[in-house]
Amino acid sequence: MFTGQISLATHPWLADHAIAGTPLLPGTAFLELALHAAHHTTTPHIEELTLHTPLPLHPTHPTTLQITTTPPDNTGRRQLTIHSHADRPDNTHNTEQTWQQHATGTLAPRPSSPHTTPIDPLLNGEWPPPDAIPIPLNGFYHQLAQANFTYGPAFQGLRAAWRHGDETLAEVCLSEELADDTLRFGVHPALLDAGLHPILTRFSDLPPGNTCSLPFAWRGVTLHAVGAGTLRVRLLSVANDSCSVTAVTETGAPVLSATSLALRPIPREQLRALAEAHAEEPSLFEVRWQALPSELPTPPEPGQWALVQSPNFRSIEGFCPSGTSSHLDLDDLFRALDEGEPAPVTLLCPMGGTRHDASLLDDVHTVAEQALKVLQKWLADARLADTRLIVVTHGAVACAPGEDVQDLGGAAVWGMVRSAQNEEPGRILIVDVDDLNESATASRILPALLWSDEPQAAIREGEVRVPRLARIDGANSGSSVPTQRTEANSQTTRVPFDPEGTVLITGGTGTLA
Repeated sequence: MFTGQISLATHPWLADHAIAGTPLLPGTAFLELALHAAHHTTTPHIEELTLHTPLPLHPTHPTTLQITTTPPDNTGRRQLTIHSHADRPDNTHNTEQTWQQHATGTLAPRPSSPHTTPIDPLLNGEWPPPDAIPIPLNGFYHQLAQANFTYGPAFQGLRAAWRHGDETLAEVCLSEELADDTLRFGVHPALLDAGLHPILTRFSDLPPGNTCSLPFAWRGVTLHAVGAGTLRVRLLSVANDSCSVTAVTETGAPVLSATSLALRPIPREQLRALAEAHAEEPSLFEVRWQALPSELPTPPEPGQWALVQSPNFRSIEGFCPSGTSSHLDLDDLFRALDEGEPAPVTLLCPMGGTRHDASLLDDVHTVAEQALKVLQKWLADARLADTRLIVVTHGAVACAPGEDVQDLGGAAVWGMVRSAQNEEPGRILIVDVDDLNESATASRILPALLWSDEPQAAIREGEVRVPRLARIDGANSGSSVPTQRTEANSQTTRVPFDPEGTVLITGGTGTLA
């Protein structure tokens, strides 16, 4: 088994191979994968390789490849398969991964045909032959683009081509950007693919049509040498839709030979549908506050509650069950514990409260510092180890379209409490309320929320809302285009992403950066 990953980020030259507007892994890349497996086994010859399903490449996320071979049979042959799995953020932890089969083949210990020869007298002689007819290449790649084959610079390696009876001759070379990669491959897929471009004008419905002819089946493939950056290629028609392929260096040294390469027409719409299905994934998310069922679980007896008062929450006592002990601050609660009062089962602690004036920044810092001290003191006192904490804020989160955050200090408290929740899972509940006068509603809801598994909630008009990740509307991310939402008109606009532009790095002084 061989495994690895490819993506347009790690292999950017693959983006230059697009069919019907979709970046596809070239058929020559599948051949290269098979040659890699053949090289590392006792079966260096590819007897046949059939490409079943094209592999669209996602614009942002990697694709995992898996190549497997069977043990050799009694003739020394191995069966080969190539699968892919598209990695997605939403199924990172999904152990039941779906693998797509793209190719199957047979590897053999030696060429089975006695006619397979590493030397081609034509390519090893005068180049081009005196009677070869040049093929004009002006506008060649523009013509291919009109016929759904969009090749970028990495795949525009065709330098010259000729007709010679039933043969098509070509001279191709790698771009300067890829010249240093030749030793990483048996034959660079972009180089070999360029050598096949002349046959597209013979086996495809050019000019524009509704089908694209793609490599379908390789037979009798042998790799003779590696590291070539320039090739002379001979394509000899052996059937209506297939040809033999021979590639040598400029000096005539053999590089690769194939007794047959068959092409298969694929409807353009089929390619597009395949690309859309491959690219569809919820890569862009936002937080949405969803309503919980109106019937929350009925909690058992709430036990003893304690309240730490706050000057910003004058009517906070109504949020607690009857019998709740009230304390001016946390130190007052500690003194009560020292005097023998039992530790409460639940501690209700309001936090936040800032004014929108010139002192806003100072108020936010003060509120955050106070919240930090409360959390630290509560965690440090062993007598409260079994006490659950409910932090209550007012207007600190926006959980509905058009709603604004009224308390920026409370918003800072939310961030701090979420960090504390990660460190002390299950011990802290934070709730934002919209109306301090609706304490009767909150007094019924808070005990039920404690009994649920929700660490964060908001109460709006008596309804409990909780945060959930949801796909952004219209974010079918078949491209790396971010989505911007404008609340004023509730429209979603898509703007092109510029990877060379300005990037904001958060946490820039830490290990993550």
